[in-house]
Amino acid sequence: MKLVVSPVSTDLQFRANFSEPQLGLGRFVDDERHLMIRKILNDFGLRLNDVKFNNLTPSNDFIHFSKIYGACFLDVSFGLEEVQILLRRAESEAQVNDIAKKIGDLIVARPLSTQRFTIQTHFSTTGQLNQYLQILNPYCPTSFKDKLNNVGVHYTLNVSDHNLAIYITAVESLFVQKGLYLSLEFEFSPSKYEFENAFAVTKEQYWFILNGLDLEVKEG
Repeated sequence: MKLVVSPVSTDLQFRANFSEPQLGLGRFVDDERHLMIRKILNDFGLRLNDVKFNNLTPSNDFIHFSKIYGACFLDVSFGLEEVQILLRRAESEAQVNDIAKKIGDLIVARPLSTQRFTIQTHFSTTGQLNQYLQILNPYCPTSFKDKLNNVGVHYTLNVSDHNLAIYITAVESLFVQKGLYLSLEFEFSPSKYEFENAFAVTKEQYWFILNGLDLEVKEG
């Protein structure tokens, strides 16, 4: 059964562990650190006041900055052992691609042991959502039948060529009335790619999953 959906709100997250601690960024007098700060300021249009340094959490939040793009909020935590990026209420694929390129430039040539991309979207729908979800997950325990309000599905896929596990959750949205909530997690572990290549694989697999779930996306 095909379900026509339109994205209402999309949040994205990227989290990665470095293959080894980036100790060069921890020294106060070091060209490596200075170059990174200049790149953050230039690429993201920030001032020094916008960038925070936290010596108490060097592993995961040593350099921290955020920026608002219209309705979209970007938050970046760059540690010496891991990096985490949150993008809330992404506005367009072009915006995501632009931010991804800037993030990729920050961590290029820094080997990553694991990478995880998460895409969480609330969709409005024009079809019969409950019927669609019941087709994906037709089984219901007999004792639940009188109490069942709605159903959802969870799948785990393994794409061995990319060392990739994909975790899929599709349920009724709590944010959009009669809408669909779709959560996709793409985990490269151990990672065999740089950020740019893993991002490209994630986009490819994203559309593979939407096609497999028989979702037709129409921009609102």
